[in-house]
Amino acid sequence: MKMKLYKFQLPIGDWSGDGHRQCDWFTIQSNKPVEEVREAHYKALELPLNIEEFQDDYEPPPVSEEEIQAIRDCGLNPDDYLDYYYSEKIRVKSPMAMAQLWIDLIMKADPSIKLELLLEPNMLPLYGQDSQGRSIGFVGYGLFE
Repeated sequence: MKMKLYKFQLPIGDWSGDGHRQCDWFTIQSNKPVEEVREAHYKALELPLNIEEFQDDYEPPPVSEEEIQAIRDCGLNPDDYLDYYYSEKIRVKSPMAMAQLWIDLIMKADPSIKLELLLEPNMLPLYGQDSQGRSIGFVGYGLFE
């Protein structure tokens, strides 16, 4: 029997748009429905690294030695997520690295959950001309007033 897979979007950054308004969205594939993944998120907040408090300020301070140790205490390798280019300013590598850290923490909190970060293919470009000089017209333009 084929296992059912679920997909959902994970925002990294200001998903509400009421602060700095910068947010990247990542597509996550899961073996469990989003409701169960949400429950695992709350369970993950009890791990040594609280993902909701990690790098949660606008212009956060560099990652501390305590936070690095907390990542290790979760059974994870900090090198997978952190950029040590400037030793005095250790940062998370990227929004994608933060998404992967969230995924890994969720799977630590509930080992029955299997999550995968999907790298979505490029969007179908509707603008510009193709190699034959054609361009796609507007689809659904009149739906928005």
